[in-house]
Amino acid sequence: MDSKTILSIQRVTLSLGGKRILNDLTLDIWRGHVHAVIGPNGAGKSTLASTIMGLNGYREYSGDIYFESESLKDLTVDERARRGIGLAWQEPARY
Repeated sequence: MDSKTILSIQRVTLSLGGKRILNDLTLDIWRGHVHAVIGPNGAGKSTLASTIMGLNGYREYSGDIYFESESLKDLTVDERARRGIGLAWQEPARY
């Protein structure tokens, strides 16, 4: 991993309900750059975000995810949030 990489997803595979959603995904996110993950409904975008965040049901993946060169594999959601990792939805919650 080089110094410009802030988030590195390395060969991540995740199955949910017997269906493979993420398949051997590798991706580097560079510090100071804008990145977008796009695709049709069901492509795995939200699953990827939930996996990076470490939400319940999304922690049993193979491969690894690194944030600032530190593996996130054994970190809780709270520990990830304290390091600056969070989720923001495109629409705020409505009450």
